[in-house]
Amino acid sequence: MALLTRYKKTGGFLQLLRLIESCSQEKQTKLLSNIEKEDVRWSLAIKEKMLTVERILEFPDEVLGDISQKAQQLTLATALFHIDEKHYDRFLCSFSERAKRLLLEFKNEQKPGPGEIQTALMNIIELTREMIDEGYIVPKLFNPDLVVPSTIEEDLENLPGLELNPHTGAVEMSTSPVKKAIPQNGDSLSYANNGKARKQNSPEEQIAFLSRELKRFKEENSGLKKKLQILEEQLQKHRSAS
Repeated sequence: MALLTRYKKTGGFLQLLRLIESCSQEKQTKLLSNIEKEDVRWSLAIKEKMLTVERILEFPDEVLGDISQKAQQLTLATALFHIDEKHYDRFLCSFSERAKRLLLEFKNEQKPGPGEIQTALMNIIELTREMIDEGYIVPKLFNPDLVVPSTIEEDLENLPGLELNPHTGAVEMSTSPVKKAIPQNGDSLSYANNGKARKQNSPEEQIAFLSRELKRFKEENSGLKKKLQILEEQLQKHRSAS
């Protein structure tokens, strides 16, 4: 049975995402390679949504502080062996100076092996995913690409088919029949845009259109983030004044 068959259901994408995030680097690479062979659309989506330590370190300081507060002391101390020291202050920003000093002293007493460090990193990733699932971390406020829509399985099936070129390794429009095939020249592909259908006459035009739509959504999201920041600042001023 194909790997993706059991996951192409509501909630299946997130289930598969959690599975991959909990695997070692070697197993992740193997799983992603198998998924890519089955469905490039799913492979690209998983790579976009998947949590890694490097991505977590790009989170805002206050979010990193929340993660470190919830992590077990040994897990956190062991994970620090992988994290560059320049990130220590950000990752431990919610710690008092005394608590930070004690943790770093505890870290220096440890001598973990590569396997223990890898396990600690996977525990940090798993904890972060749990905090996202429970609403303690809201990625759409700082990295919308990490948001997993509730309809993502259906959304992926509705995307034009993609496949890997076996010679170049590049992603190309699929020439194989798909559930919702790519329109041929002269056919129309409808996307919501002020109530009008847009006509795309070639794969290149479709890609260009989708790129423009993605840019537009990102710009709209950026505007919403700025408005949210202004509202938060105004709320803080009112609280301080009261």
